[in-house]
Amino acid sequence: MTATRDITLDLSSPFTTAVGLFALTKSLDEAFAALYHLCETEHGLFENFDRPLPDALRQSSLDYFDSLKSTKDPATGAEQYLENFVPLWHATQKRNRNIWSEVLTVITGWERSSGETLFKGPLFYHWGESHVRYGDSDKGFILMHRAQEEDRRRAGSNPETPAHWFLSLDDRRESELQPLTYDMVSFVRTRLQAYQHADRGTMSYEELRAKFLDAKDAKLNDLQLFFAYTTFKLIKLRILHTLGDVADDQMAPLVFTTVLSNFLLVVDRMFKISLYGDHSKMNVSFLTHLIALKGLSYHAGERYRHAIGNSRLFDENFEAVLGSLIDGTYRDNHGVTPEPLERDVIIAYRLRNYSAHSVKSQRFLWERFPEVTQAVFNALFLGIEKR
Repeated sequence: MTATRDITLDLSSPFTTAVGLFALTKSLDEAFAALYHLCETEHGLFENFDRPLPDALRQSSLDYFDSLKSTKDPATGAEQYLENFVPLWHATQKRNRNIWSEVLTVITGWERSSGETLFKGPLFYHWGESHVRYGDSDKGFILMHRAQEEDRRRAGSNPETPAHWFLSLDDRRESELQPLTYDMVSFVRTRLQAYQHADRGTMSYEELRAKFLDAKDAKLNDLQLFFAYTTFKLIKLRILHTLGDVADDQMAPLVFTTVLSNFLLVVDRMFKISLYGDHSKMNVSFLTHLIALKGLSYHAGERYRHAIGNSRLFDENFEAVLGSLIDGTYRDNHGVTPEPLERDVIIAYRLRNYSAHSVKSQRFLWERFPEVTQAVFNALFLGIEKR
């Protein structure tokens, strides 16, 4: 929100700067001023707003919402209302998350009684940003998507808003989450550069954005969200892996396997979209994707499947099979070493089969975190490049 604030409140500690608010209605302006003075006096509310909004603020809010029904641009009016809570949320690095829950309670109560819907984009964005940074990241992503959906309802598909920039890994725009988005983009760029340098493919990051991250294709909507979510999770796991002494031998591999399983859903669906134009195609394995990538006929594909489908891909010695694939020593039924890109897809195949049928913790996966992650990203990049 870039419009000029009409009201300035000069507050003492814990607020460090003057607070600017939008002038809305006389009673609402007075109620907002009283809220900030209350938080100025009771520092506990400043850190953790643990009570319902004051009665005067609740009632003046409801009256204000009623008045928006007769305006030409109720979304802007709702946005300005929500922005008046931002100084309280933003004044502490701990981020006062509970305030948004109380505001949402007031808004949803009015929506149920009035049958109308208010624009709530800023509420979900700021609340989600708090959780992504300092709280429950799963809740943060859910709230961020709610914000994106609110923005789409207001402005159309792929709105130019901070929630969309975060979920589409766009670090070119300034926002509260830009530093974190930059880390996610850097992680993806590093994987893509390794993909290029190993002669897996030639796709640039700009092509990746055009074909996937920025693509306005309904078939990709879920994939884009899942990709952002799993990339975020992988970054957090990479930090744990780097620290070494923090992670254990059971829970860390189990969590990593779970995240990989989610990521492989993205890879599988991308292959289905790129190779067959049908993301809902069922009973198609990664070996079938590999046959399609090689452009083999049915009979040649079956011979290839028999050669690649070594029983060792399904045996109990998961670590030995995966290790040989990563290290390039795996041999198929004809004694042939698969090419690098073939290995990436076969690794994805082996991991998908393993994660879909087992919850056993595998320390080896965690130990080979960099190579396993890179192989799965390579498979995804290949699928995107084939679009």
